[in-house]
Amino acid sequence: MGKDLIIKNVSPFDLELTLDCGQAFRWTKTDDGCFEGIAMGRYLKIKQNKEDIIFYNTTEDEYNDIWKRYFDFERDYTAILTRAQKNELLNQITKSSGGIRLLKQDPWEALCSFIISQNNNIPRIKGIIERLCANFGEKIKGGFTFPTAKKLASLTVEDLAPLRSGFRAKYILSAAKKCSEEIDLSGLHTLNIDEARNILMTIKGVGPKVADCTLLFGLGFLEAFPMDVWMKRAMAVLFNNKLPEGLEDCAGVIQQYIFHYARTEKITFDDNIEIMYWTSDFNATSGKYKTSVWKAEFFWETVVNTRSLSFGGNSRREHFASADDCKSYVDDREGPESCNTNNMMKLTQNLFRMTGDVRYADYY
Repeated sequence: MGKDLIIKNVSPFDLELTLDCGQAFRWTKTDDGCFEGIAMGRYLKIKQNKEDIIFYNTTEDEYNDIWKRYFDFERDYTAILTRAQKNELLNQITKSSGGIRLLKQDPWEALCSFIISQNNNIPRIKGIIERLCANFGEKIKGGFTFPTAKKLASLTVEDLAPLRSGFRAKYILSAAKKCSEEIDLSGLHTLNIDEARNILMTIKGVGPKVADCTLLFGLGFLEAFPMDVWMKRAMAVLFNNKLPEGLEDCAGVIQQYIFHYARTEKITFDDNIEIMYWTSDFNATSGKYKTSVWKAEFFWETVVNTRSLSFGGNSRREHFASADDCKSYVDDREGPESCNTNNMMKLTQNLFRMTGDVRYADYY
């Protein structure tokens, strides 16, 4: 056994929020209040005790070479918070989320993980990633490493069947092939953000959100601002679709503060508010849609993620049953409503036309 390392007076920092806010998917909380996971090819068990961080079985060299950078301990988050809290609303938001730090992850793992995250929920994302690592990663103490792009590029969709990743399998393989043969993923950090984003979006299945997540969490572009349905809603309701001035260079950190708030707080939505799509290449004519688009997206994601069936209709008696109530789809003599499936297809088609998001094309 090695010696435990204690890093004192780390503030602001909330270990649990940082590891469980949707940036990374390979960390698990243990019964003794620790977190354990595998990142950067290493297993780590870690615990927070107030402002002290305990790295179990970790040498000082390992901390300096790997974990100090991974947890972004060299960045002055106090300075970022001071700037953010000049905005009255961000001051309120950061009371609960100000301990979040950006994890500096391996670029390939970040890209692949967020491809898997599309149209998915966190427990299922974690399951797919763990099966991916167990099947194709290298065995190390504590589990398996994340498989390299080169390793995955040699596989087929049939090889990925044990992952139960659905339509994402072909995107994983396409990304692996492109990143092992054409794109120097780690070198993208030397480009400006628009150039790097455009290159990422040449990968099949990578849209603006996955690209920006990769830029932010895997390549260190702090100005990246990933937008999903929660963020679209939050930015429309809280900030009138505009990031407060003077925070552009740390927008990704602010995004995490707002994202946590949007997930944990109930936000009243006003039908008169317009939602702007922040991706630079989206809807060049107007750049915005009425809130009905957000409502359509929210409905689509809820049905597809938790209420759809693979054998046809996605409701019965015009009711979208919960995932725990699937038995009635089979037992009920009226069975699933195929008319709702037809309507879902129409909705999917229209959402694809308006947003260009590939997940709608895949579902269709």
